[in-house]
Amino acid sequence: MRPMKKYNLLFALMSMILLTHCGNKTSSLDFKVNDSSNLPLNPNEKVAFSQIKSQILTPYCLSCHSTVGTEANLKKWITPGNPDTSLFFTTVESGSMPQNQKPLSTLSLELIRNYITQMAPTTTGGTTTGGTTTGGTTTGGTTTGGTTTGGTTTTGISYALIKSTILTPYRCLNCHSVGSEASLAKWMNTTSPSSSLFYTTIRNGSMPQGGSSVPTNLQAMVLQYITDFANR
Repeated sequence: MRPMKKYNLLFALMSMILLTHCGNKTSSLDFKVNDSSNLPLNPNEKVAFSQIKSQILTPYCLSCHSTVGTEANLKKWITPGNPDTSLFFTTVESGSMPQNQKPLSTLSLELIRNYITQMAPTTTGGTTTGGTTTGGTTTGGTTTGGTTTGGTTTTGISYALIKSTILTPYRCLNCHSVGSEASLAKWMNTTSPSSSLFYTTIRNGSMPQGGSSVPTNLQAMVLQYITDFANR
């Protein structure tokens, strides 16, 4: 066969292969434009706790944070109506959670954002206009955690939240006897919260040893917890 004819035959064969593979992509490895899983979540679609639990909490969170299996406990991580100040959203958006797993998909993040956005700020024994509630009346600010008694809401980050967010997942309890707030208090300086060993050792990275560094948003939560503890 002459060289020119040989090249013409190869060209014809390559053209046939390319033509047979053009058109609609049907392989499971191909991106399907009309696949509903690629469509953004409708921001007006109501998101139930059951969806959050089955799609987010059960596969990614409950193995370490078992307390968030109920909506009441999950709300301790949430500023109702404001995902950007809610630890439940910011920790997964930043990729610091879930640990040792792939970051959540954009669709999962949208689901969490919608769920939090749809939560109306709660009112107990007073008037709420968004923010921190003291004595039943809200006058602006941010509410994180807190205990309500007789219509008065005392805001503050609880030890239970610190334990489930910091002490347990970062394995502090494996080496340090801080399984109670009284024992953790030995690491806190109530006169100068920012000088507390509990805060400074995670801020400078010396703790936790041999593990992942605590992200800045959780460091800020620790400092706020110590400050709240000092003001009780």
